[in-house]
Amino acid sequence: FQSAQCVVRATLLGGDGEAMKNYMSVLETLLRIRQACCSGVLVPVERLRRAEKVMEEIRNRGTGNLSVAQGKALLAKLKGTLAEEETECAICLMEMEEKDTIILRSCSHVYCESCISNVAYHASSSLCPLCRSPFSKQDMIKPKILSMAAARNEESESMFEGATSGFVNSLGPSPKMAALLAAISEMKDGEKGVIFSQFPKFLHEIEKLLDERGYTSTRIDGSRSAKQRIDSLRCFSSEDDNDDDDDGPRFMLCSLRAGGTGINLTRANHIYMMDTWWNSAVENQAMDRVHRIGQKRDVRVVRFVMTDSIEERMIEIQGAKAAIGKGTMEKLSPQELRKARIGDLKSLFQLENATNTRGE
Repeated sequence: FQSAQCVVRATLLGGDGEAMKNYMSVLETLLRIRQACCSGVLVPVERLRRAEKVMEEIRNRGTGNLSVAQGKALLAKLKGTLAEEETECAICLMEMEEKDTIILRSCSHVYCESCISNVAYHASSSLCPLCRSPFSKQDMIKPKILSMAAARNEESESMFEGATSGFVNSLGPSPKMAALLAAISEMKDGEKGVIFSQFPKFLHEIEKLLDERGYTSTRIDGSRSAKQRIDSLRCFSSEDDNDDDDDGPRFMLCSLRAGGTGINLTRANHIYMMDTWWNSAVENQAMDRVHRIGQKRDVRVVRFVMTDSIEERMIEIQGAKAAIGKGTMEKLSPQELRKARIGDLKSLFQLENATNTRGE
C-alpha cells in the first residue's frame, strides 16, 4: 500500500489531467491491494517485485542511495576523523563540528560543508582537495544521512526477497480465510452457506481449505459452462426430508458476477461476502439470491473487511454513492465525473491534500 500511495501521490501532483491519463494504472494498483486484503497468493510475484523496487527507491531518496554497510562504514570514518586531536578542515583550516561536516563517499575525506560545497559548485571540475579524486554532488554525504542509513534494518533492504523463492506459496490461510472458518463453525446441522467473491483464484483457495477441513462444496463462476452451473445448482439445492442426512454439498462458492444474478439459492441461509465491490447494488443483488421469496429460514449475512485497509474506505465510498443516488437522478457532466473520480482516489489512498503539496 505504501508504494502505491507514493506513486498515486506523485501522479496527483501533476494535476487532474495527469491523474486521468494514468487512471487505468491506478485502478490496476487498487486491484492488487484489494487482492492482498483477501490473500497474499492472489498478487502476482512480478507485481511484488515492482512494489519492492518502488519502496527501495523511496528509502534510498532519504539515505543518499547508501546501503546499511556503506552507511556504517562512512559514519565510523567520519567519527574517527573528528575524534583526532586536530580536526581542522583542509580547506579553511578551521576546526570542524560534526553537524557542519560533509564526508565524500568516493574517498572518505571530511570537510566543512560550506567549503566543499564551494568547491563542488564553483570549480570547473570537482576534485577532492586532498587526494584529487573526482567526486559528484551525490558523493557529498551529511552525518544525518549516514546515521539514517546505518540505522536501517538490514532485513528491510530485501522486503520481498523470499517472493521469488516460493515465499508467497508458503503462506498459510489468510486472516479472512481463518475468519471464515470461525464463522461457518457457528452454522447448525442441515444449514448451508453461499460464499461470494469476485476473485476466482480466491474461491479456489477457499475451496481447497474447505476440502482440507472436511466440508463439501461446489462452484459457480465464469470458468464453468452453462450445463456445469445448472448441475452445481441442482446438486446444491437438493434437500432431504432429514436435514442431517442431506447428501448435497454444504457450500456454494460463487463469483460475484456469475452467481450474483438470475439464480435461486434459497436452500442456503448463510451468506459470506469475502470482499468488497465498488457498487453496493452488486453485492445486494448477490445477497438477494438467498434472501428472497421461498426462503424458509432466517438469513445471516457476514461481510469480511480487513481493518485499517482500503476496503474500509471502499465501504465509505459505497455509502456516499448510495446517498447521492437516492438524492438525485441528475446526470453528471464529464468535468463533474472526473472530479468525482479524483476525489475517490484521494479518499482511497488517504491523499485528500495531495494537490496542495506542490512545491513542498
